[in-house]
Amino acid sequence: KTYFCLGWTLVMMWAFEFVRAEYIFPLFTLTAIIHGMVYFRRERLERAAVAWGFFGVGFTCFWLHTTQHWTEPRVLDLATLLLLLGTQWAARRRDRNGTISRGAHIALLLLVNFSLWQWIHRLAPERWEAGSWGLLAVLLVGLGLGIRERVHRLFGLGVLLATMIHLTWLAASHLTGVMPIITFIGLGVLLIVLGSLYIKFQDKLKEYL
Repeated sequence: KTYFCLGWTLVMMWAFEFVRAEYIFPLFTLTAIIHGMVYFRRERLERAAVAWGFFGVGFTCFWLHTTQHWTEPRVLDLATLLLLLGTQWAARRRDRNGTISRGAHIALLLLVNFSLWQWIHRLAPERWEAGSWGLLAVLLVGLGLGIRERVHRLFGLGVLLATMIHLTWLAASHLTGVMPIITFIGLGVLLIVLGSLYIKFQDKLKEYL
């Protein structure tokens, strides 16, 4: 077991030396997924340790790049985050015995969804960020309804709430004349409609939320 973990640690060090930085996060994530799949076929502690090690280091590299190159989101990072969402969904469906705790699934989904949010925020110019947030919120809620994943639905609603707060702040600080009034009226009407729909369909919504 020690030699197994040591060998993969050397592989990780080799990757940092010879693999281009933009490929580290996808490569490490794929390595972690493969080790996780093998672990489920034959539960060996060293497989799990290597999987979590590569996953943790890969995500650390992703966030380091985020902080150092905020205006340069990478397409490969988005593809890797989507791959993680797909892998989590497949693992949850196949894990009929509950080998992976619900808490681990929730933690992974929150981490990936938050990473998607900040990636979208970095990609969109300032004047389009509210629209991109709203689009992400709709996609997450739709995904959550489609695959029956509560975390996606609630996170999407959280992003939608943040979008509305952001629009309110923009209206108050940047718009002039009658535009702030129109914006506030529009948001007020939207909140009233959403509240009315919730009251009318609250029993049905509880099944989904």
